[in-house]
Amino acid sequence: MTTMTTNHILVVDDDAAFRDTLLKALKNQGYRATGLADPDSLAATIVIQRPDVILLDMMFNTGTNGLDVCRNLRTWASIPVVILSVVDDETSKVAVLDAGADDYLTKPFGISELLARIRAVQRRVGQKVGAETPLLILGDLVVDFDDRQVKVHDKPIHLTRKEFTLLRYLADAQGRLVTYEQLLTTIWKDEKSFERSKVRALVMQLRNKLGEDLSNPTYILTEAGVGYRLNVEPVADIEKQI
Repeated sequence: MTTMTTNHILVVDDDAAFRDTLLKALKNQGYRATGLADPDSLAATIVIQRPDVILLDMMFNTGTNGLDVCRNLRTWASIPVVILSVVDDETSKVAVLDAGADDYLTKPFGISELLARIRAVQRRVGQKVGAETPLLILGDLVVDFDDRQVKVHDKPIHLTRKEFTLLRYLADAQGRLVTYEQLLTTIWKDEKSFERSKVRALVMQLRNKLGEDLSNPTYILTEAGVGYRLNVEPVADIEKQI
């Protein structure tokens, strides 16, 4: 059964066939969905229609770059933005995050994955784990950030300062991709380290302590070549591709 929602999703993409397919899929899931082919009218559309999430293409046939659109949007609005692109490389993903987007999805993608990403970015808007929400519950993992207590299957787990900082940083991101560079400057800020191997080693240590299956992690997911994200909501098996 589909859960109905009044959330409004704005799809900004000049590929009419793709846009129409995506709008139909979103509406079938109970969303209010509106399509826009020209990013030049995005500001007016936002003011009038007030969308909850924007799905924005990375490159338009007119030559307009979706990242430039996102940067401009971030100067006056905080609406969650998910960038859609056929390009799947480290440089592009980092550029998306630097432009102020909340997430990145490579075409083609499954509707189940898209819906999970939409829910995740909406949670991040209304909730911040850490200072405001000191308790993280993720399956069998329970973390009390105020008391610095970590339990898996109700068994206390001791974490080093760096391991705990890593876990908290990922939790604060609420499923958003965190790059190697962000982790290096946060966890090793006094050491001026730029060695990604340090991040990989620390993530492996943390995964081992949390009892992760390293070949199929449950809590900490890897974005190859870019960084990591917390699996705040497991994505269902992808069947339908858009």
